Amino acid sequence: MSIIQTQTTSFKAQLYQGIHDLTTDVIKIALYTANANLNEDTTVYSSTDEVPATGTYALGGAQLTPITVSSSGFIRSSN
Repeated sequence: MSIIQTQTTSFKAQLYQGIHDLTTDVIKIALYTANANLNEDTTVYSSTDEVPATGTYALGGAQLTPITVSSSGFIRSSN
């Protein structure tokens, strides 16, 4: 199988339901090898086939910078 680069269906649904707040929640993104089986139906983090930690990358993923949503798009936080 291969990786499908997408936001998961469950995450998009939870955003609309107000479960996540992109300005305060800790959102992480992890790096995976081509052997990982990830797609739009993935619902939990898995360390299987995650890229080994090297340099500044740590296992478990990197924290994304929070954003501020405005009516004309989004603005990256200064954090």
